[in-house]
Amino acid sequence: MDLSQKRHDRPIAIENIAIEKVPCTRLQGFSETQNKIIQQRHRELLKEAQKLCEENQSNQMEVAFLIDLHDWDNYWIIKGTEERIVKMGNNPQALQAMDIYPKNSLLLMHNHPSTGTFSGEDFKTFCNTDSLYIVTVVGNDGSVYLLIKDKEFDIANALEFYGDLTQKYIGKRNNATLAMRELLRNADKVGLIYKKGRKKL
Repeated sequence: MDLSQKRHDRPIAIENIAIEKVPCTRLQGFSETQNKIIQQRHRELLKEAQKLCEENQSNQMEVAFLIDLHDWDNYWIIKGTEERIVKMGNNPQALQAMDIYPKNSLLLMHNHPSTGTFSGEDFKTFCNTDSLYIVTVVGNDGSVYLLIKDKEFDIANALEFYGDLTQKYIGKRNNATLAMRELLRNADKVGLIYKKGRKKL
């Protein structure tokens, strides 16, 4: 299981100003304090990724945080290795938590060096992991994207819809990216809530 991103765009360096400008989420069912915690964790994640990039002399390093939504102080950090991508197995405790935690009890956030939204791997990991309620991407420019499982979410429908879209774009350049863009535009059809933005979400 990994959170690799297809890098069709050029990765950018993480600047301090991008970290400062990470927007605060406004998620229904979450308190103002909880939304601010999500914002703060996004900023901390970018700082971790910035440090990892400096250590490896690369703008492509990725980091993920896995957060317990019932105990916000309880979270795991998963760092990308020399392959740059985040593999959940890099932190066995995080991988175990995803397997044993209750349904919809975890938030998984990670950065994308080239600032794009969710990849197909992100989407499949999110759908196939019962414990994940929210997954977010924070770009190296500070932009934030979120996917949330609504009460109508159905894993089989979601994966079938994605599979149909990948078939639709076979033979086209960046077919996986095109499929994911269409899926995100129609996220509500499979019981998902998609939010994006550089300011308020």
